[in-house]
Amino acid sequence: MIEEPEVAPVINESVVIYDDVSQTESDDFHSNISSDESSQPEIIPSEEIDYDSLSDFDYIELTAYIPNIFVDMKYATTDNITKKEIYDFKKAYLRYGTAKKLKKAAEELEREDLYLMIWDSYRPTQAQFALWEAVPDEQYIANPNKGHNSHTLGCGVDITLTDKDGNLIEMPTGFDEFSPKAHRTYTQISQTSRENALLLENIMIRHGFNAYKYEWWHYTDSNLQMYRENPGEEFVPPDTVTKITVSAVGDCILANGFGFDYQDSFEYYKRELKKPDEYFFSGVSDIFAQSHLNIANLENAFTTHNQRVDKAHQGNRAFWFKSNPAYARILKSGGIHAVNIANNHIMDYGEKGYEDTKKALTQADIKYFGKDDIAFAEIKGVKIALTGYNTLGDYEEGADTNLILEKIKTDLEKAKKESDIQIVSFHWGIEYEPQYNKEQELYAITAIEAGADLILGHHPHILQEVKSYKNVPIVYSLGNFVYGGSKNSREKDTIIFQTTFSLDINNTLINTKYKKIPAKIQTQEGLNDYRPKAEINNN
Repeated sequence: MIEEPEVAPVINESVVIYDDVSQTESDDFHSNISSDESSQPEIIPSEEIDYDSLSDFDYIELTAYIPNIFVDMKYATTDNITKKEIYDFKKAYLRYGTAKKLKKAAEELEREDLYLMIWDSYRPTQAQFALWEAVPDEQYIANPNKGHNSHTLGCGVDITLTDKDGNLIEMPTGFDEFSPKAHRTYTQISQTSRENALLLENIMIRHGFNAYKYEWWHYTDSNLQMYRENPGEEFVPPDTVTKITVSAVGDCILANGFGFDYQDSFEYYKRELKKPDEYFFSGVSDIFAQSHLNIANLENAFTTHNQRVDKAHQGNRAFWFKSNPAYARILKSGGIHAVNIANNHIMDYGEKGYEDTKKALTQADIKYFGKDDIAFAEIKGVKIALTGYNTLGDYEEGADTNLILEKIKTDLEKAKKESDIQIVSFHWGIEYEPQYNKEQELYAITAIEAGADLILGHHPHILQEVKSYKNVPIVYSLGNFVYGGSKNSREKDTIIFQTTFSLDINNTLINTKYKKIPAKIQTQEGLNDYRPKAEINNN
């Protein structure tokens, strides 16, 4: 279990090499990776593995590599010193370099009609902390506050011997016997158990392992220092990871603007051409089907109320968008699960239009967030919080930056208590400006410092850069999507921003990956057909 006490003398007839006492300090146990490619070691399905292509630092699942071994991961059960499940995976993983040595040892043992039983191998750092909390004794448990040990580095293994049917053969003690009875120098044991332990010891040392003097079952790869110097990212066994994929798109106006011509408008496609609800997002349905949560920015009211708000201060740049409340079903049919409603058009028809919109979304089973609402979604036991902020003001009259910054902090403080992932949407920036500005950056950084795990931006109507801060992706502008605001979109390019969050067994975020899926806002030249199409989609 531990492998770093002082060097011990040679015992019996074997040549025993014990692990070095030194430990390296490390705070690299947990990290998030936010990019298109993750440095998380990859586990390839056993039938696809080309072992010759692997590095010694790669992790492999042992039963796929070493035939005829048995696995009983004690810390995945209550059959251990803590009487608790310390981790939640049943398979055994080691670095490939260590596994190669173990395989040779197993092959030699098999010639003696003996077989290996794995009790513990790679062990997550959080499990090491749990063990240390239960038994803070450095003779048996490596202190995780001092850095990695062989188990957390994937180069240590706890083993015993069995017959060909997996029946345990006689050894000095059972697992986790934290007493002198487990020491290699203990003599008050049967001759059979002594001989069996010595046989295992000799073979393991012969194939490149060091034996730990206080636990007859523990062995560490003699290349421990190599792994200490290059620990890499914390390995997460694939059978313990929960992955949640979220796809986000930009501005959606499922409506015709006030005073717009009817011919070829969004309403024309819906009413005259009788396009079904599912038509409008059908060009990206394959992409949305890959996601657990699909998010859009909704920029129209769903209401029959006709009283527009006063936008005289905007002059000829004033626009109002509304449509039949039944059109909220378009979102549901299109695979959208949640919409941001913190923007400069959701209030186009005043409080009545706003309340009608929320009612229509609820009836269509669409979550909404922004302004005074935080939405929560639960997927595979993972809770996600969605918050949204309009930095322009309801009618583009401007907003108090300091008040927004304080609201961000307050909302996320609440959201973090009730969720595992926090996604924040911002309606910000300048229309048709390709570069994000300092104000956008300030809002993004504030949200991330307050706990946001993904930042989604919209309003500029064109794509802006994707950046990151503290490994959190920032999409400064997603552009337009199903966009009833124009019969021929000025900017045709858009994206679906697809993020995959990986969480451990405690729903702690351990890894974030994303990809930008290119799409076109309209599929007809010179005429908006209100049906975006993913460029990698065959629809």
